[in-house]
Amino acid sequence: MAFARTHARTHARTHARTHAWMLLTGSVFLSACGSEGIQSPYEAAQQALTTASCEHGVLAKEHAVLQYIGASVTSRICNPVAGGVPAMISSDDATGKQVDLNQLREADGAAFHSWHAGLQPDFRAAMEKSESEAHDVYVWFHVDQTDAPDKEWLAAEPLAAAAASSVAESRTRAGAIALAGKLTAAGVGVVTDVLAPVEYGIPVVRARAKLGVLDGVGTWPEVWRIDRVPREEEHTLLSDTYYYTTVESWPDFFGYDGTGVKIATYEGKFPDSWANLPGAPSGACFDEYGTGRKCHCPGAQHRDAHPRGAMGVVRRATGTQGMANDSTTIMANYGDCTTNGPDVYASALNWATTEGATVISHSACTGAGSDPNAHDIFFDYKASVSPYPLVAAAAGNDDGVNVCNKLRNGLVVGGTLEYNDSSNRSLAYADQDKSYVNGTYGASGYEVPHVSAISEHVSTAGHDPGTALLEYGGTSAAAPQVAGLVASMQELNPALKNWPEAMVPAIMASADEDTDDVVLSLDDGIDDRDGAGLISGYRAPDVVLAKVNGGNSPTQTGHDYGTMYASSTPAWTLYSEQYNARVYNGWKLRTAAFLQTRPTCPQNPGSWSCGPNPYPVFWLLVYDGTTLVGWSLNANNNYKYVALTNTSGSQKDYVIKLYLVGWNGLPATTFGVAWSASP
Repeated sequence: MAFARTHARTHARTHARTHAWMLLTGSVFLSACGSEGIQSPYEAAQQALTTASCEHGVLAKEHAVLQYIGASVTSRICNPVAGGVPAMISSDDATGKQVDLNQLREADGAAFHSWHAGLQPDFRAAMEKSESEAHDVYVWFHVDQTDAPDKEWLAAEPLAAAAASSVAESRTRAGAIALAGKLTAAGVGVVTDVLAPVEYGIPVVRARAKLGVLDGVGTWPEVWRIDRVPREEEHTLLSDTYYYTTVESWPDFFGYDGTGVKIATYEGKFPDSWANLPGAPSGACFDEYGTGRKCHCPGAQHRDAHPRGAMGVVRRATGTQGMANDSTTIMANYGDCTTNGPDVYASALNWATTEGATVISHSACTGAGSDPNAHDIFFDYKASVSPYPLVAAAAGNDDGVNVCNKLRNGLVVGGTLEYNDSSNRSLAYADQDKSYVNGTYGASGYEVPHVSAISEHVSTAGHDPGTALLEYGGTSAAAPQVAGLVASMQELNPALKNWPEAMVPAIMASADEDTDDVVLSLDDGIDDRDGAGLISGYRAPDVVLAKVNGGNSPTQTGHDYGTMYASSTPAWTLYSEQYNARVYNGWKLRTAAFLQTRPTCPQNPGSWSCGPNPYPVFWLLVYDGTTLVGWSLNANNNYKYVALTNTSGSQKDYVIKLYLVGWNGLPATTFGVAWSASP
């Protein structure tokens, strides 16, 4: 019987894989025995050509691992001719043959949805060790958003945005009900109450099933992926010793303190004392003094000191400054409440955005592993739908372990230490214990943190009324610094409340201290510990205020954002808008670009060409006239970063360009680009 079950499952997966190959190659011949006559993804993508060479030499080499089809590819990026863009020649590592990398990526996406049944290989391997046991999973499903209005319109028209959100919620609910019924009929234990009269929000159904059943579920056309539910103990807090900060004063000094901006702190519990947290509105979550403030999940069992420390970095009553000392702060603690969503984690996030939070601060871990897990993708999904919050999440506090938050649509924040308690920013250095290395994929893979903030001597709120400042540390203190800076910048430029796509590169481009003595490059084989560097409340306002369109007169700082379409910017073409940056002699230009990932491929439901976390592959290129002088090429990240110094002896005007390499099955996405030149 065991052999029969295994054979049946393998047979079903083989036919699903064959179907995916047929979709990709256009083949129509299918024998009664299965896949005879069908081209494999390798055969379809390998070109019957003599491997080309780079006529003007090799600019860089990139390595791509396509884990779902078991392929690895090395690409040579060729030096361009004057004024042109680099060419890419990709070769399969196993055969040496030249390949079409975009077609292999499509094959990889199809294999994920078919042969792998929407399951990550490490999760499958864990379940195979206990095939007789049922496992807790999230089953993600597609929601049709092909008719969704452009974000530019929704961001400018609150009533239209509310109407669009209502339509999306209705479709999400209907999709959940339909999927839950189908799962139940297939013998899957559905945990989510899909009929509960609360917001649904994130398109997942929580369920419990054995691997043999999930192998079939994962190939259903409405299912995007199946993730394990991270264990509660993986949501560890990031407490550390208590310290003081050097960076918090600049936004307040300029008069930007988060007025009119709401920040939600997301973790398991709410503060044990609200005494020194004046930004928290009244509510039903009572502290140890009997004071009630607003949070997602009330109850004395949900009180703790850690969230007080995180919230106090943003705004507090004692001391002179907070990172956003006039913001409204709410506590999105998940606890054991499902009042706003299908499980406690989704409920807390839905509650935060329903309450109007445009910034979310997360000072706990989502879980272990090299890849983004389900709760990382919860954040990524919420950032891609109204009200589009910017999420700042802590990198973690233990060296040698994978980064404990792995967001693609937010900012992961590492830690930086002061030198002998000096407030001189140029002496700060990266904390080796507060910015994890990136595990399996290393420096050539998915690289975070994006930025860093001070992780020692950070002032926060004390427990007792009128108490002296406590000191707080670790990346638990670093993440809320970024959240507070973002809130202050949203006050300065309210249009950016709806555009985390612009805030991510703006915060990166304005970070002006490389505290690990290594300039961030996604192509250098070095796993950078401080990302783009130490955040700067001094530089950020200049970048955030300078909204420009492509073709601008050269400026020292600037940013832009919008929607990019595959129809108007197909693969292997430059985006139509190009940006001009002015850099004085001896100054450094820092530029960042970001294309948002689209969890669940919402604009292309049922597509097998979308990967497990789809985002367009693109390059960030910087030119001095017709000469390419800076580049960021790594395909494993949906952000890019370039830093270069003008050593020419005179002022230079550089041109910043975005080059679309491949869309990974998406018809469109939103983007942001920013730059800053400084001594």
